[in-house]
Amino acid sequence: MRRWVFSMKMLRRRIGAAALAWISGLMIDGAAAADFSAPMSPEPAGIGDLYIRGDIGWSFLEWNGGPDDSAASIGAGVGVMWNEVLRSDVRVDWSGNYEMTVTDLDATTLLGNTYIDIPLDLIFAPVRPYAGLGLGWGWVDDDGKGDDSGLTFSLMGGAIFNMSEHWAIDTGYRFRDIMLDGADFTDHSVTAGALFKF
Repeated sequence: MRRWVFSMKMLRRRIGAAALAWISGLMIDGAAAADFSAPMSPEPAGIGDLYIRGDIGWSFLEWNGGPDDSAASIGAGVGVMWNEVLRSDVRVDWSGNYEMTVTDLDATTLLGNTYIDIPLDLIFAPVRPYAGLGLGWGWVDDDGKGDDSGLTFSLMGGAIFNMSEHWAIDTGYRFRDIMLDGADFTDHSVTAGALFKF
């Protein structure tokens, strides 16, 4: 009788131990699976990517040396995305021919720009409103008064619409000031362009 009782106790212990081991194994496997499926906090996409850009737009001139006018503008540049919110590029922009009463006037600028992007994930597309500042040099070609050049700065704002992994559309506003010996060249531009990210 004692042997039978002893055997029943041993059987219960073994069943309990096996059940405990089985439950522990499930918990360990579940934890391992959770660790495997959890995001590894990868580096945000796009960081360090180079990009090229092209822009077209319309420039509204404020010329203290003559009447205000407007003209087409085009630009191109190359840049890099430093992190999720900071990027920089170098751009060459040209605008003209402004019809200045008797003469035509053109303006060309070479600017290094830095932008702060604000990521927003909307239903139709990821959108990044931005603000930017540029500094560089500008050249003004006035058929009547000759050429002149000077330090140039710009202020920018707009939004980037990411269309795919590589393509984005940039729509924005830019204020630009070329500091000349006489009256400064200043203009306000509305622009639209495309970015291709490598």
